[in-house]
Amino acid sequence: MPGLFQTPQCARHLLAQNAELMRSPRDTDEAVAARMRRQKVLYQPEKLFRVLLWEGALHALICPPDVMAGQVDRLVGLLGVSTVQLGVVPFGAQPPLTAKHGFWIFDEARVIVEAISTELRHVRRVSATSDP
Repeated sequence: MPGLFQTPQCARHLLAQNAELMRSPRDTDEAVAARMRRQKVLYQPEKLFRVLLWEGALHALICPPDVMAGQVDRLVGLLGVSTVQLGVVPFGAQPPLTAKHGFWIFDEARVIVEAISTELRHVRRVSATSDP
């Protein structure tokens, strides 16, 4: 579930789970607050987020059932947001390759991959004399 779409309850569960897995300090409250602040970008009219989820992400209990129900409700609520285009790849689809991690394509020059334990950023530098 992309962090930009997570409810505070879902984010709390996933961040605490990851902190335990990585044996890292639990600054969960701070991390949840930061994740929620990041979501303001979803409502900036000059932005557009095209997000594709696998149908299994809507069924997998990545957090307790009541928290997951709230998470699915959050996704439904985003359907009317003009800056968000949400698509779902159905169970029956046969993609030629499967994505191993979530990723964000911001534009022609910036991509971020959200892996389990890190975030990878790729930024293509364009010189003033080169073609984009």
